[in-house]
Amino acid sequence: MARTQTHDRRSRRRRTQNPEDTTKQPPTARASTPSVRPPDTRPIRVGQKLPLTLGGLATGGEAVARVEGFVVFVERGAPGDEALVAITEVHKNWARGRIVALREPSANRVEPRCPVYATCGGCQLQHLSDAAQQEARTTIVREALRSIGHLGNAHAISAAQPSAAQPSAQEEHAHEATVRPCRATESWGYRNKMQLVAGLHGTLGLYRHHTHKVVPLAHCAIAHPLANRILTATTRLLAEYGWSAYDEQSRQGLLRHVLTRIATTPPGSASNVAPAALVALVATSPDLPAVGEFARRLTELVPEVHGIVLNLNPHNTNVILGTQTLLVRCADHIVETVRGVSFRLDATSFFQVNSTGLATMADLVMEALEPLPGDHVVDAYCGVGALALLVAPHVGRVTGLESHEGAVEDARQNANLNRTANVSFMCGPVEEMLGKVPNVDSIILDPPRKGCAPSVLETIAAMKIERVVYVSCNPATLARDLSHLVTLGYCIRSVQPLDMFGQTSHVECVVRIDRDQPRNQTTASENSPQQWPD
Repeated sequence: MARTQTHDRRSRRRRTQNPEDTTKQPPTARASTPSVRPPDTRPIRVGQKLPLTLGGLATGGEAVARVEGFVVFVERGAPGDEALVAITEVHKNWARGRIVALREPSANRVEPRCPVYATCGGCQLQHLSDAAQQEARTTIVREALRSIGHLGNAHAISAAQPSAAQPSAQEEHAHEATVRPCRATESWGYRNKMQLVAGLHGTLGLYRHHTHKVVPLAHCAIAHPLANRILTATTRLLAEYGWSAYDEQSRQGLLRHVLTRIATTPPGSASNVAPAALVALVATSPDLPAVGEFARRLTELVPEVHGIVLNLNPHNTNVILGTQTLLVRCADHIVETVRGVSFRLDATSFFQVNSTGLATMADLVMEALEPLPGDHVVDAYCGVGALALLVAPHVGRVTGLESHEGAVEDARQNANLNRTANVSFMCGPVEEMLGKVPNVDSIILDPPRKGCAPSVLETIAAMKIERVVYVSCNPATLARDLSHLVTLGYCIRSVQPLDMFGQTSHVECVVRIDRDQPRNQTTASENSPQQWPD
C-alpha cells in the first residue's frame, strides 16, 4: 500500500555561500603585485589545549568560553566547569573544542544514564541536572529575544516607539520577567518515535556526533520502554536473517533504517492497557529475504506490535523515508489519543515525539488563546491537525492551513475519526492561503524551524487579527518574527519555554501576542472574502 513521504515540518534550513570572486587580473598585475596574506589575529589554533572556564549554553547545547574575546564552543560542557579544552576547529570568529580533563566540575553536572552518551549524537544534555537543563533553556530563549529580536521590554515596544529596539538596562530587566521559567515534561522514556540506523552485523543505532558513523544501541534512555523491547527483539532477528546494511559510500546493501512508532495511549485505554506499536523496515528494495517470516516472529516476540510495513527508499539521499510503503503484516497504522482526541498515525505521519509534552503544549496554547465559544481560530502550519483538533471543542470554528498534501489528508482523516464537524483544512502555502480566510479572531502559528515568511506576519496585521499564539521550535527565528510583529503593532504578553525533548538541546516556546488596538468586531478585514472557499 503506497503512502506519501514524511512531512516533517521541523526540517533544517540549508545554508548556501556565495562563490568566491574568480575575476582574473591581468598578468602584469599579478606579476607586479605579489599576494600578501593578512596576519592571522585569531588567538588560538587547532591542537592547542587551553584551561578554560565555561559559561552558559548556546542554542546547540554546547557550553561557551572565551579566549581574548574569541568564542569557543565546548561539547558536553557544563556552565561553571573548569576544564582543559583541546581545540578541534578554528573559524573566522569562533572555534570548537572538547574537554580532555575536568579540573573542577560544575555543580550542575550529573552522571549520564546512557553508557554511549559520550559518542552517541541522540542527546546533548544528559550530563546536566534537570534543573540546570531548564535554566539553560530559559536563558537561551531570553538571550535570543534580546540579542536577535532586540526586544528589551516587549510590553513597551510598539510601532509607535521604534527607538525602543535598542533597550536600556532597565527595559531589558523588565523584559526578562516576560520569559517564564521553562516548563518540564517527561525527560526519560518519552520518545514515541525512534528512527534507528542499520549497522554492521545486524546492529541498530544512532549516528555519532557530527558524523554518519553508527553507534550501536542496546537500549535508549529517552525512548519509550516498548521501543526498547522492539529494539532488543529486532536486533536479535537481524543477526539471524543476515540482511545487509546499506552503506552510503558504496551505495550497496538492503536495510537502511528501522522506524518504531508507539501509541502510548491507544483509544479507550485504561492505565493497565499496553501501548501499541508500528514498525517500519526501510529498505532499498522490496526483496528482503523472508520478510514475512521476520514480521511474524517479531509480533510473536513483542505482541504489542500491531503492524509492520516495508518502506522503499532506493535513492542516494539522507532522507530517511521513501515515497512507497507496503503492508507486510497486520495494520499499516496505529491510533494515539491525546486529551481525548484520537490521531491516526502511519509510518510517514508527522506527530510530536512526546505525547505527554503535546498535551502540555495544547494546555499552554489554550491558556494563551483564552478563546470564546464562538471564536474562529486559524491553525497555520497545522500538519496532521493536532492543535486544531485539540482546540476545536472550545471554539466555534477552526481552519487549518498546511502546504503538504499528505499532512492535509491525514488531518482530514483525523477530523473524521473524531467526528469533529467545526474544523476544515486548506492545502497550500500559508502565505498564499491566510488572506483567503474571513473573520479570524485568533491565529496559532506553528511554523518549521525557519519560522514565518514576512508576508505571513504582514497579512496577520492587515487582517487585524487580535491574538496570535506562536508555537516555536527555534528561538532564533522566533525572536526575528516577534520583532517584526512588534513593528506591525503587536505586543508580546508572555513567553513560555517548554521542554518537549528532555536530555537534548531543543526547546519549544508558546508565546501570546496581542494586537495593540482591538479591531471593530463588525468590520471584516479588507483582504478577506466574505464567503468560505470551496
